Amino acid sequence: MPHSSDSSDSSFSRSPPPGKQDSSDDVRKVQRREKNRIAAQKSRQRQTQKADTLHLVSTRLLTLLLRLGLCIPQQWGCETQP
Repeated sequence: MPHSSDSSDSSFSRSPPPGKQDSSDDVRKVQRREKNRIAAQKSRQRQTQKADTLHLVSTRLLTLLLRLGLCIPQQWGCETQP
């Protein structure tokens, strides 16, 4: 029985020529790097926002504790009242 060239050659015809494959891989790498760069930037922005929010909350809590006249350790940035 003769060998069918359709089944073996069709897989090769679907892949781009070696030169084009290299350039398409490069394009994918650049796109992936850009996507990763944007994701990292967003992650840093979220982290900064969380830190800012925590700082604001801690400042409000310290202010509230002072208004209530509660003693808190000096290491928290407030002096204790006698």
